[in-house]
Amino acid sequence: MNFKKNDVAGSSPGGGATMVAKPTAILAENAGATIPNTQEEDPAPGRRPSVIENHGYTLERTICSGSYATVKVARSERHKRDVAVKIVSKFQAPTDYLKKFLPRQIEVVKGLKHQNLIKFLQVIETTHRIYIVMEFAENGSLLDIIRRDNYIDEVRARRWFQQIVDGVEYCHERGVVHSYAYASPEILLGVPYQPQLSDIWSMGVVLYAIVFGHLPFDDTYYKQLLKQVQAKVTFPKEPKVSSACRSFITRILAPARSRLNISAIRNDLWLAMTSDVTRSPSSEDSLDSVATSSRNDSLEQSSSVIRPLLTKEMFRAAARKPRSDGGNTTDEEQPIRSVKPQIMTTDNGTV
Repeated sequence: MNFKKNDVAGSSPGGGATMVAKPTAILAENAGATIPNTQEEDPAPGRRPSVIENHGYTLERTICSGSYATVKVARSERHKRDVAVKIVSKFQAPTDYLKKFLPRQIEVVKGLKHQNLIKFLQVIETTHRIYIVMEFAENGSLLDIIRRDNYIDEVRARRWFQQIVDGVEYCHERGVVHSYAYASPEILLGVPYQPQLSDIWSMGVVLYAIVFGHLPFDDTYYKQLLKQVQAKVTFPKEPKVSSACRSFITRILAPARSRLNISAIRNDLWLAMTSDVTRSPSSEDSLDSVATSSRNDSLEQSSSVIRPLLTKEMFRAAARKPRSDGGNTTDEEQPIRSVKPQIMTTDNGTV
């Protein structure tokens, strides 16, 4: 998760499905129309402004980069604030990603509007690149906070997790589910699974990492990882975590047949507790100012098999298509292993 001051920033996409149809075009914000573009993206110093600059964005530092995409902070003249810009190279990105997965991802994220989800702002397409503009999480990531504090106390953890639940429930109600990240046993086994319950497993992994400061399952070998996720979750002696919280996590990180659903999570005793501690709210009381990190270092060295779950940027959602029997199937996208997932915010920032 990444925290922002009042908003969250993310590298998640959003936009129209016509995006890849015309490689030399700019997608209008919140519209399917395309505007022809004949300018180069990166002119030499002293020449005319680049396409991204003509749209009022000044690219600044790099947040992260991968094999075919880079996420940068940019200053937006229009929004009078910093934004996050994911820059996808058309020459380096896989064809399936450009023609199938990215347009669908953008279309899905574009339709999500919730206080706990990072906001999509604009997509700009040029001959060589696709720029995806979204909110920026100014205060760093949940990983940064755990690194600093080692773990998060239950008061903050409860508040943040409630916000995550709100965002996940909103997505599920709209037929949107996460693809990969902290994979559940059923995903690792390659058997049919209910995507909503798989998301809940991922949420349990995130809550465990928040209160204990490390992942419950961390092994670079697939077979060993599979054994770990199929076994009952275990807890360290330190830090001290209440029995109610441990029980809550155990019932989330359970086999699919007995795993808590969103409704049961919302009504759980631990999540419904209120703190007796009175204190003034801080920017970290809300995940609105935090963005979920997609780093593969399991809070320093996470397994290459289970990828971190994000909030606000967390939902690189897979659109679910209706089945002939009236149900839903999940049309999952490929994992973008080199790029941070989308982020979901809470209150004033991202989770």
